[in-house]
Amino acid sequence: MALPLYFLLLSAISLVATGQSPAQCDFQWQPPNSCRCALNQTSNNTAPANWLYSSELNSDALTILRRPDTPGAQIIYNWKQLEPTEGQYNFSQIEADLSRVESLGKNLWIWLLFQSYNRSRNPTPGYLNQSMYNNGSVMALGRPGEPGGWVAMQWNAHVRARFQLLLTKLAERFDGRIYGINLDETSVQLSPAVAKASAFSPKAWYDAEQENILHARRAFSSSHVVQFVNFWPGELYSNDAVMNDSFAFYAEHGIGFGGPDNIPWNCPYMTNSYPLYSQYKNKVPIRITSVQEPDYKDYINPQTNSTFTKDEFIQFARDYLQVDIIFWAVTSPLYNAAVPGRKRRPLTGPGLGPN
Repeated sequence: MALPLYFLLLSAISLVATGQSPAQCDFQWQPPNSCRCALNQTSNNTAPANWLYSSELNSDALTILRRPDTPGAQIIYNWKQLEPTEGQYNFSQIEADLSRVESLGKNLWIWLLFQSYNRSRNPTPGYLNQSMYNNGSVMALGRPGEPGGWVAMQWNAHVRARFQLLLTKLAERFDGRIYGINLDETSVQLSPAVAKASAFSPKAWYDAEQENILHARRAFSSSHVVQFVNFWPGELYSNDAVMNDSFAFYAEHGIGFGGPDNIPWNCPYMTNSYPLYSQYKNKVPIRITSVQEPDYKDYINPQTNSTFTKDEFIQFARDYLQVDIIFWAVTSPLYNAAVPGRKRRPLTGPGLGPN
């Protein structure tokens, strides 16, 4: 998902607190000369394939999937849906979706969800709500004034073991039948009280995420395996050693990478994961990005004072990120000319907009 507004505001404050210059966060507003991929510039890079992204394979999604320029669909399935009770797996929805996708001559991609961005939707199975699993999930932070969502406690070894068993079961059924699978994004934010009570630490989260994606890679020997990596906890605007280490890990183990947001020149991304995409272009099997709802509704191109267009998303993904696939939301500009650029005054502040 797109980086919440309050993280951007906090990052602006942290720049001052850490003595970093706001000039380090001007990427979104003025692409550096060394990048040679300003918007509206022609390129010889291969254009990414445009896939559909949807929370379900409904009638709108199927209509788009029938288009000849749509190779496949990335569909979200959450842990609770796939393992409603301990050890009892229900993959019927995946089977039904796969059947419909294959009938159109297209491909299915699984997004395995264990985080949510809605307090009323906990994606973890109810059986984890017991002492052995320390209740299995915790509340994550949301935007100011909003309750946030939930995240599975992957840093708990017992929770992680159950999740990895789910990955094994999915691979036994779908390896080679689906085009790929990705795990949730690496970004997570907890309150200090929740972090302490659940024994969370940035290192524990990092280690758990790497262990999970490696397990997925070993389980799925034929289908692509991708980690959504955008930010690591505690690393925003700090040194990039953890981010570099994670990408090196993916390259070492044949794991693809990508992210949930394609936001041209966005400062937090440009100081974290984005610069590593092209560096690892020929070192991993596949690289992807996504254009999700916040990307085309909430972010402004300061050159036009409007939301980003279809062509601007494609150009950044092609020329800077150099990815293989873009996953587009059903209501994105690729599919809907009726998604207009909304002119409004950009946010201001270090890394947020014109001062």
